[in-house]
Amino acid sequence: MPRMPGTMTLDRAIAIAATAHEGQWRNDEGTGDPYVLHPIALMMRLQSSDARMAAVLHDVVDDCEGWTFERLEAEGCPETVMDALRLLTHIDPSPDFKTTRDDETLDTFFQRLEDDYLAYVTRLANHPIARQVKWADLEDNIGDGYPTRTKDRNDPQRFEARMRRYKKAKQILIDHWPHDPTHPSAARFCSTGVGEAASLFSIRDKDGNKVEIRRDT
Repeated sequence: MPRMPGTMTLDRAIAIAATAHEGQWRNDEGTGDPYVLHPIALMMRLQSSDARMAAVLHDVVDDCEGWTFERLEAEGCPETVMDALRLLTHIDPSPDFKTTRDDETLDTFFQRLEDDYLAYVTRLANHPIARQVKWADLEDNIGDGYPTRTKDRNDPQRFEARMRRYKKAKQILIDHWPHDPTHPSAARFCSTGVGEAASLFSIRDKDGNKVEIRRDT
């Protein structure tokens, strides 16, 4: 029986993610962490209930068979979260778009993937929830910047190309987040560990203007 709109709770969203991602792995197939730890890690970085719900569900439609936007709506997912999930779900730009290398040079292939990915990030960058979730996603995906998966170690060029587009994606989010003190790096603060702490006391945007701190997000 369909739930009422907007009635999904965070614990229900976590249960859906756990079920949907069952059998998926974060690193090498069957040997790494269960994939669901990734959306849970994103969820734990965020504060509001809607942002946490979007974070834990952000890969469900993209990566999990049988899960659609309509099914999440029927589960009672709030419309604000659905709006974010529609933006966070990375849909190929056209039916004939290939995520594998075609008859093209390696550089052309990497550039094509980068152009598509950065266009996707730009589309979501103005949405406050999608922006927070994608920032957390990039932080978790980049990690310490070293390959942890066997396939990444075996294909360093592909890994390095992915890291480059992730870092460019972070810059797009920063460029769309200059006056928002919820930004994890507080605009011009680098993510050195002192950025978030410093941002609690004084924040200036990329143009040097002081930003009023709001704690209601």
